[in-house]
Amino acid sequence: MEIRRKKDGENLKDLEGELADLLFTIICIANDQNISLTEAYERKLKKIYSKIIIVLRENNSCCTSSIRASIMNLYLS
Repeated sequence: MEIRRKKDGENLKDLEGELADLLFTIICIANDQNISLTEAYERKLKKIYSKIIIVLRENNSCCTSSIRASIMNLYLS
């Protein structure tokens, strides 16, 4: 996936409208298929947090202990 940068002359409102269209479409598909976007999002966050925790455990010097504790708390909640 490639993220395209805004070109000169492109309006931020155009991008805003496109993102709103995508969000609406995703919500419609999820509703049609009886998919809970909340549950799917929470599962995705847990997966991301678990990867971050692995990195933190392997490299203790990458951030402060308070940041590590905050991430762990988010993951465990």
